Amino acid sequence: MSLSVMFWTIVMGAAAVAAWGIWSHRRRTPRYPRCGTVMVDVPRKWSRPVEIPSFTDPEVVYVVNPHRMTCTCEEFQRRRHAKWGSIDRMCDHIARALVQIGAVKHGLLTCILLNRSPRRCYHSVGRHLVFAFEPGDRWIDIYTYDDSEDGHRMGRFQRYGYHLDDQRWSRRKRPPNRDEVLRQIRRLFR
Repeated sequence: MSLSVMFWTIVMGAAAVAAWGIWSHRRRTPRYPRCGTVMVDVPRKWSRPVEIPSFTDPEVVYVVNPHRMTCTCEEFQRRRHAKWGSIDRMCDHIARALVQIGAVKHGLLTCILLNRSPRRCYHSVGRHLVFAFEPGDRWIDIYTYDDSEDGHRMGRFQRYGYHLDDQRWSRRKRPPNRDEVLRQIRRLFR
């Protein structure tokens, strides 16, 4: 092998290794923050039963006790072993009842309850930014302040989706405070 061929083999090999390093670095498994949950404290004054109609069959009505966080639906039977006050314990009927009776007043918590993420871990950054994630899943959900008139708003907060590897927003929908959100994503999911 001539010296020039050997040189180009080394240069091309180094370029391939560098390209692989960039690609593999981008696709590495991100570090996830500690897994937490959203807790809701419902005072005893909300212990009267509330009837919530089924979302699928208007003939069916479920009875919810907001303070005890109990419901007569089948979904609650699977969730009842979760810690009292945890969002993991709440079926959709309990969440709807808490909002309906006014037991939950903070807009961010209302948005989380009514637009629940399928991801089970939550991490809060201040009062206006919550990340929902599942370790190992590349998609994260972001609940944050929304000052736009566009989209399905719940009070002043909205849920957004973001892909960690592709660094893109779901449905090209970006929060108005995206620079701050991206800074926190880089800090938490590096």
